[in-house]
Amino acid sequence: METTKTSQGKLVGAVSTWREGAVDTEHGDWWHRRAEYFVALANPDGQPPHGARGLAVEVLVALMRAGLLPFNLEAAADENTSGVTLEQVPGRNTAVRAAWQQDPAAEGRMPAERWQEQQAAMHQALRTILRVQEFWIEDGPLGEAPIVLGATRPSSAC
Repeated sequence: METTKTSQGKLVGAVSTWREGAVDTEHGDWWHRRAEYFVALANPDGQPPHGARGLAVEVLVALMRAGLLPFNLEAAADENTSGVTLEQVPGRNTAVRAAWQQDPAAEGRMPAERWQEQQAAMHQALRTILRVQEFWIEDGPLGEAPIVLGATRPSSAC
């Protein structure tokens, strides 16, 4: 992979490593391979959701197909970044919480109320996208990060 510097001194090309090496686009489903690569990087603590890894991959696939990028712990080490984070729900090894991680610098550049409203709106968007994709989402307040219980909603829970 080739990297170059922009006029601001930032490296260009390093973000595309998943395209060129980490994900083999000639073997298997490209979306799933990409999600597998990002599943641990999408957690700000760097811990993949062990018991719910398969669910986390499915959630990432659905959200990436909707145009949302996963949070990237590697990129966040060098610069501020935003994206979808996935964490295993404590005490529930088969559920994941999908949350929006805004660029941390944005929080300091706007009033706290606006930042919180923006965060709540993104969580509602995540909830809506995942429901449309027929994921089983735990009922909860609209502005909170959704907890995904399964890849499909049981017919008795509809």
